Amino acid sequence: MKVLFVCSSCGGGGAEKVAVRLSNALCQFGHNVVYAYWKTKKNLEYDIRSDVKIEKVHDSNILSRILNIKRVIEKTKPDVIFSFADIPNIITYYAHVLSKHKCKIVPNVRTNVAERYRYSKKGLYNLVQSRLHEKVCRRSDLTIVNSIESGKALSDCYKVSPDRIFCIYNPVFLNLDLPCFHQRLQKSGCQETLTAITVGRLSKAKNHHMLLKAVHYAIKEFNVSISLDIYGEGELRDEILSEISQLDMEGHIFLRGFDKEIEKKIHQYDIFLFTSRWEGLPNALIEALGSGVSIVATDCPSGPKEILKDGRFGKLVGVDDFKAMAENISEIYYHHDISIRTRDMEPQSSIELREHLKQFTIPCVANRYIEVALRLIG
Repeated sequence: MKVLFVCSSCGGGGAEKVAVRLSNALCQFGHNVVYAYWKTKKNLEYDIRSDVKIEKVHDSNILSRILNIKRVIEKTKPDVIFSFADIPNIITYYAHVLSKHKCKIVPNVRTNVAERYRYSKKGLYNLVQSRLHEKVCRRSDLTIVNSIESGKALSDCYKVSPDRIFCIYNPVFLNLDLPCFHQRLQKSGCQETLTAITVGRLSKAKNHHMLLKAVHYAIKEFNVSISLDIYGEGELRDEILSEISQLDMEGHIFLRGFDKEIEKKIHQYDIFLFTSRWEGLPNALIEALGSGVSIVATDCPSGPKEILKDGRFGKLVGVDDFKAMAENISEIYYHHDISIRTRDMEPQSSIELREHLKQFTIPCVANRYIEVALRLIG
């Protein structure tokens, strides 16, 4: 089977990580895989197998991207195309419309579209983008979403028939030999400082403003000793740095930049904090669950409730409720609340967690994409 993946780049974000992992997996399974993109992100790109064919197209404007992706489609003649995120979905759809080669196209929607456009700036650009993306999802052969809740939002917001929406979770783990299933290393002596981590783009969606307030409140009101590392890059970096300074938190909160191997470091921390306003299905939260650290996350649309199984595997608080997050941080700090640390679960809970995490493994997810493709092309 010939498969074309289209994404804006091959690094620096969750959609890119999913697209690269699926490209590698399908190629490993023996399929002919092409990965097309237009944006270079030096030092942020994920590793792609050498036998995945790369098509880097010229990037000057959206029209040139459409025409260049059209050429890639005609050149590679795929059986099915998987595109990832709003703009690549739009570009791929119109490139296929113009192309002489016809195949099955499957856009991947990686966010809750209703929430995203609710928080977006009101203007002609976002309105046009929303309408075009709606048309793409309604006219494509199938649309893949990465959480049940985001699928419902897509159906309601874009008026897409539910039977043309298919949910497949993100491919995160290669296998289930994860830190959460191994004995947690005990720190010697009393725990003097709680080590916290968060991972995500420095953007409005991730709501770092709430995160900073929660940590500040935990320190000032509950006398918690905590150190927070924030991993990620984005347009709000300077604003976040300024707020850290205003809160006099320079000795407690640190911006660590982007790290493409961050999932290998999460288990070294005590707690993972997550404050998004909206999501699709956050990779970082899934990685944290597999790392066995304590988790406190906002119950935002969409993803956290499904990942943490309605709070079974981590604490959920309201969006913007920084006080509730601070209280949970304090509870973990003072009472050593290991009950939500997955590495210390009872055997039955550990079995439940393993079954839950299977659906986030790369082989499982890749096979579901293959099943979708084969069903579409008959």
